[in-house]
Amino acid sequence: FLLEVANTKTKSVPVDWIKISGTKAVSRFHSRYIIQQLKEREQHRERLGLLVDQAYKDLLADISGKYESFRDIVSCLAQLDCLLSLSVASSQPAYVKPIYKEERSIRVKNGRHPIVEKLTTYVPNDIHFENTQTTMILTGPNMGGKSSYIRQVALICMMGQIGLYVPAESATLCMLDAIYTRMGASDNMIKGESTFMVELHETSDIMKHATSRSLVILDELGRGTSTHDGQAIAYATLQYFIEQVQSITLFVTHYPSMSQFTTLYPNHANNYYMDYIEEMNHDDDIPNIVFLYKLRQGVNTKSYGMNVAKLANIPIDIIKRAKEISNSLQKDIEQRRQRKRQVSLLKKLLSNENSFAIK
Repeated sequence: FLLEVANTKTKSVPVDWIKISGTKAVSRFHSRYIIQQLKEREQHRERLGLLVDQAYKDLLADISGKYESFRDIVSCLAQLDCLLSLSVASSQPAYVKPIYKEERSIRVKNGRHPIVEKLTTYVPNDIHFENTQTTMILTGPNMGGKSSYIRQVALICMMGQIGLYVPAESATLCMLDAIYTRMGASDNMIKGESTFMVELHETSDIMKHATSRSLVILDELGRGTSTHDGQAIAYATLQYFIEQVQSITLFVTHYPSMSQFTTLYPNHANNYYMDYIEEMNHDDDIPNIVFLYKLRQGVNTKSYGMNVAKLANIPIDIIKRAKEISNSLQKDIEQRRQRKRQVSLLKKLLSNENSFAIK
């Protein structure tokens, strides 16, 4: 609401006009009439604000008197919305009604992740826990689909237990008393807890509450600390779940020693890995990995970290140097193992010679 006048004509401006701003070319003014109108507008604005506040208070007072009725209406609408959502979800193609049995068993044929399959092509996988075979040790390369698979297992069990059809060709489930997960890596700055501390706190809570009717999912436990400490904690934790809790357990890991559980507990644990194809690349000597996202029985402890670094566009010179260091470290480990085997063999030979000499 400014009146703009060229600076060459400002002499003709009425004396009661007030200059507000200007440039080298023009000046801007408020006339007395505009000033009066602006004051009235501000008064009306304040009055409108008071009326709105009063109307809002009256509305709240009216609602407060009918709180119970509104609460019941919202509750009914929420329940209706939930039932409609369950109905829509269950009516999707390639969803089946799960069969429930009393014994501890989860058998799913070609199960899928209900969310990921809406975004991209998803490779279905079976889920099989039967009788005492209730521990799955899952290995495989980074980005191979391990985390998606264990989420798929948890979601299918949860969906079936709340009355939903599940994304699979067939599903036989058991009633669970809880689904516990320890996934991801994040610290807690407010409590001053490191990533590893948060990881162990959550694992400790699962240990306290899980039962033989629980589904427990642990994703790369122990990665937040040194290799030896992390591997030791992961080993002892899984052993506790197998021996003491006896829950249905999915354990994702990159530690090679965890595969020993199938030898120590052949009636309880099985090794699985996410399949892939390795293709050599002669340009930079970094293999190309084609992820098949298919669950196979067996062990694969290769993480293919260099391949992930390549996919993340890390400079190739850095990746090559990292590979040289990795090969050197691996060679040192193999040499130490060889020396340890030789020392063990020598001690055994000396023990046999001493025993023969005594005789």
